[in-house]
Amino acid sequence: MVASLEEGLKEKSLGRGVVMAALSPLVTAILAALIIFALFTTGMRRGMDGAIAIGESEQTAWAVAISEMVYGLDSYVAHTAVVDAIIRGVRNGTGGPADPKFRENLNNPDLLNAALSAALALGPQPEGFVAQRTLTTMLYDDIGIVDYDKIAFSLFGFRVQSLYYLFFVIVSLSTAAFLLQFWGKPVAQVLLLSNLAAFWLELNADIFMPDMPSFWGMRHGSTLAILPMWHLALLLVWRTRLSLSAVVLASVQVAILVFATRIRGSAAWTVIFLACLSAFLAYRFWRSLEADQTSLFKVARAALRWPFVLLLIGLATSKIYTSGKLHPSYFTDDIMPYHGAWHSAYLGMIISPTFWATTGKDSGAWGDAIAYEVALRYLREKGFIAKEGDYISPWTQTYKMRLHDRTMRAIYLDLVREYPFTTLGLYLYHKPLWVQAFIAPKLRLTSEEAWLVIFLGAVVMAIVTAVARRPTAAEMRSAFWLGLAAAVFSSLPNIWAYTGNQTATDVLLSTMIFVVLLTWMVCSQVLILLRDRKSARGPNTLYGPFASRRGAQ
Repeated sequence: MVASLEEGLKEKSLGRGVVMAALSPLVTAILAALIIFALFTTGMRRGMDGAIAIGESEQTAWAVAISEMVYGLDSYVAHTAVVDAIIRGVRNGTGGPADPKFRENLNNPDLLNAALSAALALGPQPEGFVAQRTLTTMLYDDIGIVDYDKIAFSLFGFRVQSLYYLFFVIVSLSTAAFLLQFWGKPVAQVLLLSNLAAFWLELNADIFMPDMPSFWGMRHGSTLAILPMWHLALLLVWRTRLSLSAVVLASVQVAILVFATRIRGSAAWTVIFLACLSAFLAYRFWRSLEADQTSLFKVARAALRWPFVLLLIGLATSKIYTSGKLHPSYFTDDIMPYHGAWHSAYLGMIISPTFWATTGKDSGAWGDAIAYEVALRYLREKGFIAKEGDYISPWTQTYKMRLHDRTMRAIYLDLVREYPFTTLGLYLYHKPLWVQAFIAPKLRLTSEEAWLVIFLGAVVMAIVTAVARRPTAAEMRSAFWLGLAAAVFSSLPNIWAYTGNQTATDVLLSTMIFVVLLTWMVCSQVLILLRDRKSARGPNTLYGPFASRRGAQ
């Protein structure tokens, strides 16, 4: 009788677990949809759908997109008349970025849409030339934002809100691809919700500012690469077999990841992370082989698993497309189609007192101006230019940006050679401390209500996990170490350059993802332990001892 009762209870428990396992992905889908909807509507209530960053980079990107879509240009250049119409409309009589009233215009969707409308109504444009300044380039900004604008305007019309809408379309598409691929993987579903929950925490942290007022834009676009990175990482770690559905879903994520790197070059940390992960998995595979079984071909095959190869194909395709489409001016010393890496690296070095002393700190310059002054002094000492005017491009009326970035590379490498140990201390000690000192207050100052919502969500998912089925120990371990590694790798752009609200979104989100994931893991383990202890005691105090003795026999 006791045995039959135990079997009945086990069957009942098993049946409940099967039902919950089937419902788990549905619960995940509902929670994911609710989080995205909450993000979308909360952002709109805060005016994030009608805001643009201070400065003129995003306005120039609008002009480039409109010049191609409406006026028939190509190659990432704009009619200067279109640029002027947008900038004039956004300024609306104010004195530009230095005017306090100008900032109000950047959060006025009606005014911004009027500026777009003015740019659309200029009529046919005459032939233009970069050398005559009747055509304008992106100068030194990542050109992917132009493609983003074109897609947004094509889908939702020529209005500023379209840019906000597109961000959530991409997030939703990435979420759907992730969920379809890992429908039967509870750990992956928690990772998905952790990614989305991190956006919610970010929305309630002190991170958005005039330089980055919304989810979309140059400075926040890199965050679109994080969830696709997780998708590809799980495919690699869990050795997902090649299939048509897996390739299609992974291709969607590769396209989004590559797109994000084109919008914001700092998103390349996700590519570095996946490359290092592939190398680590290949190394672990090599260590598992017998001495007489090792071969370079086997190790290379282990490193080049199909998800990583798919990513390489996506990156190569993007490179070929961009190189073939770019205007010739982007290959000169004056202009480049991406943000300068060495300029930013130098600005990141001078947090060290030793390197700060090399800047001519008494000049009064600050920010980007420091790098420009150091570059001018360096080129003058090398006998290349005599005065600042020699460094100014006649086409752009500002510094020759590709030449400047190459100059900063030479200055940077000279400093590394002269101060090797200071450089090591900077990157291994001081920079990580700076990142931590920036992130920790953001986590603490995130609203308690936001943390409470996320904690309750983690508890709900932990209950589902405990009732439905226990994830394998390997899945739990891989998720933990991947989360920790991703948080570390996401800090690479800040360690290379510098840390600020507009540069630390990826590391903040990745840290939040790991915190949410860790919360779920702890809650799950506690609930699973309680469940197993209850099962070991039996259905009640009468049958528990008998069940224990029968098990012992």
